[in-house]
Parts: sequence; C-alpha cells; structure tokens
Amino acid sequence: MAIKKDEDKELQRLFNLKDDCERAIDNMSDEQLMIYNMRFVNSDYLGWYEIADRLHYSVRTIYNKRYKMLELLAIEKGLISPEIIDK
Repeated sequence: MAIKKDEDKELQRLFNLKDDCERAIDNMSDEQLMIYNMRFVNSDYLGWYEIADRLHYSVRTIYNKRYKMLELLAIEKGLISPEIIDK
C-alpha cells in the first residue's frame, strides 16, 4: 500500500496541496481564519453572501478578503512571491 501511495502522482499532488493549504491556514489572520471556518469548516456550509451578511461586510469586501486568503495559498505553492503582495 505504501509503495502504491508513493507511485501515485495524483495522490502525491493532493498530499502536497493539503500541506500547502495547512501552511496557508497557519499564516491567516484571526479574521481570515474566522472566514475560512465559516466557509469551509462550518457544517452549515455558508456561502460568501451569507458570510458577508453575518459579519456585516459588503459582498465585495468578503470577496477581497477571500482573494487575500488565496494569495496566501499561492505563496505556499510557490506560484507568487511574498514581495508581489507587499506592492
């Protein structure tokens, strides 16, 4: 079973993605983590509109915050450098 796991490229890609996601989550601010939990961890599966409503933000603001969370993942995956974010 372990050999099969090591040889399965798709499975390895998914394990690597999981590791990247966990590192990105570790780097989230408290607010980002709250939004992440409301969207992906909460058993109610809240949509972006519901999250905006509950946090009293505009939908545009929530999408901007989501974009920043995706930037954290992109940094962990090596797709962009942190210096790009600072500009």
